[in-house]
Amino acid sequence: MSFRIFIGYMSWVGILTWEINGIELLDKSGSIVIANHPTLIDIVFLISMIPNATCIVKASLYKNIFTRGPVSWAGYIPNNEADTLMASCEAQLADNANLVIFPEGSRSVPDKPLKLQRGAAHLWLRSRCDLSMVTIRVNPLTLAKHQKWYEVPYDRPHFQLVVKGERLAEDAESDSNSPSADARTITRQWQNYFTREITA
Repeated sequence: MSFRIFIGYMSWVGILTWEINGIELLDKSGSIVIANHPTLIDIVFLISMIPNATCIVKASLYKNIFTRGPVSWAGYIPNNEADTLMASCEAQLADNANLVIFPEGSRSVPDKPLKLQRGAAHLWLRSRCDLSMVTIRVNPLTLAKHQKWYEVPYDRPHFQLVVKGERLAEDAESDSNSPSADARTITRQWQNYFTREITA
């Protein structure tokens, strides 16, 4: 709710504008939502629009006296060792949470090719849960990697979120019997998809 208020306030005072297409595809339970990650506040938009949403955060936030309480209360998942992280994600999905993942791992580097990591694909292959893919476009770009928060563009940024779902999950298949090979194939498909979509 607080994220929704934040987005509403930012729009109301004229700091940014936004739109979303396909929001009905996010009304699920026990699903994975993957997205590209151009700005610092992408997660704020997604959490505000997805029911029962959770996400993966830096484990260090659970050790910080100021952030430990909020992230614990929200039930966010610390990015611990791979096996522990995977088990935590599967438990959240089994509890009908919708898990938001940025497969890039951190914000996109402007003007550089996207490079997705394979963790999200491994999790989807293990869970075979519903999948939604959210393309985030921002024009002009703001709050990007290596950009200071106070470096405000002259024009008001417009955030466009486009959600697509079930068909992509069915397309994300591989004929291999190797989980590692399957994850590589699916990650490559997702990477190609986001690369096309962000320039559409």
